[in-house]
Amino acid sequence: GVQITTATLPAGDSGALYGPVSLQAINGAQPYDWSVYSGTLPAGLSLSPGGVLDGTPTGFGGVFQATIRVEEAGGATHERQYNIVISGSLAGAGGRAKNKNACASEGGSAPYALLAILGVLSLVTLTRRRTT
Repeated sequence: GVQITTATLPAGDSGALYGPVSLQAINGAQPYDWSVYSGTLPAGLSLSPGGVLDGTPTGFGGVFQATIRVEEAGGATHERQYNIVISGSLAGAGGRAKNKNACASEGGSAPYALLAILGVLSLVTLTRRRTT
């Protein structure tokens, strides 16, 4: 039957054009119909029915898992799971980031992925109780 031959998908950067990447398959009757079977593509990327993955990733980076399905004209299908690594940036999250702080990593194996989580700072006020 039909079989997806694209082994891996390239990494990308948030806010930068990704692809186009043409997925490949062998065997089966053409035309092939491609779709995301399960999982999630990075926001801003799309897969056409013709098997072309492209777009501009938005938001924070990360590792996105998606299972891609190809269906050949005779109805046979094949699925393959992919990890798509998107390097994030605060600028890709909707604005130009001005970073006055730096961070470094030591040890482990490259490439490194940094997940930044922005939140609201909660202030805790302590009051002193007077005793008389």
